[in-house]
Amino acid sequence: MKYIFVTTGDLRQLSSFIRLKYLGQSLAKLGIDVYYLCDDTIYNRSLIKSLDCSEVILIQNVNTGMSFRPRQIFLRRKQLKTLGANILHFLNPSLNNTFSIAGLHKTIIISDWDELLSSRIISLPHRWANRLCESIARQQADLITVSSRHLQNYFQDKYNCKSLYLPYATYLENVQTGASPFSHPTAVYLGNLHQDGDHDILIDAWTILESQGIAPPLCMIGGGPCLDKVKADVGTKGMTSIDIRGYLPVEEMWTALCHAHILLFPIRDTIGNRMRCPSKTFAYMQSGRPIVTCRVGEVAEALGEQGIYVDPIPEAFAQKIIELFSFSLPNISYDLDRHQWENRAKDLLSAIQAKL
Repeated sequence: MKYIFVTTGDLRQLSSFIRLKYLGQSLAKLGIDVYYLCDDTIYNRSLIKSLDCSEVILIQNVNTGMSFRPRQIFLRRKQLKTLGANILHFLNPSLNNTFSIAGLHKTIIISDWDELLSSRIISLPHRWANRLCESIARQQADLITVSSRHLQNYFQDKYNCKSLYLPYATYLENVQTGASPFSHPTAVYLGNLHQDGDHDILIDAWTILESQGIAPPLCMIGGGPCLDKVKADVGTKGMTSIDIRGYLPVEEMWTALCHAHILLFPIRDTIGNRMRCPSKTFAYMQSGRPIVTCRVGEVAEALGEQGIYVDPIPEAFAQKIIELFSFSLPNISYDLDRHQWENRAKDLLSAIQAKL
């Protein structure tokens, strides 16, 4: 069985690639021939070593300066026809991946969703384009997989589409934990900074704490398009207790998580957030440190009653932070056994075999 994950763009910018990477590795362990079709970028070339159980096929990167690249789509389709895959798997329908696959026959097409792109804060033309691609993807897919219960229910109720619930899982393996990078008890936030992210809750919470002269150190880890804006905002306000590290190598990121006093995950109860299954939830759980978050969607589904829940407002986070920094906190043994990629791959393979 030849199984191809079809990707687009530079995958360093796509945190969701974690999903495809670990599904592919687990499928390969089950004896499936796994391939990744990737655009030819410096970072994507580096994946050849990390995906050593699979074959990475690079497509010439035709940079036209546009997000929609017809020439790239043509090259991708040509390569897919040459490979003659049994199964094509793509994540979050968009113009570039949907039209790379549309109309290809003699294959099982898996349309995978870990969010609904049309629900994000984007321009009207982009929303229309995403809705078109989402419609095509639902119609052409032999199997729809989703990472959240909310998205599964949404497809069933709105479109009468059945889907396989396939959430994220733990993914940090064999990473060395270094010495603590913190000289004082420190709160840590991990996540790329996007326009429709909820990191502003933390900035506002720390504004409250700094105004009272009781703000503990906050370390923010992650890149994203709003990184420079957030840095400028923090600098303008003179918020000396916030250290914005940006993107860190996995070893440094993991070490920071493991040595955090608490881990923070603000997330508002929106339709988009209910549909997501944030992978950092599982990284947080693997570190064993206490997690302060909100009872929303898949975050609460994964944590159960082991999370520390507050309302998604700055005042609630500020109050809980003051409380938790008043004493030391032991590690927590989170229930990780039910969150393994091997089990997710077996569930996926069973659903595929039912289609053959």
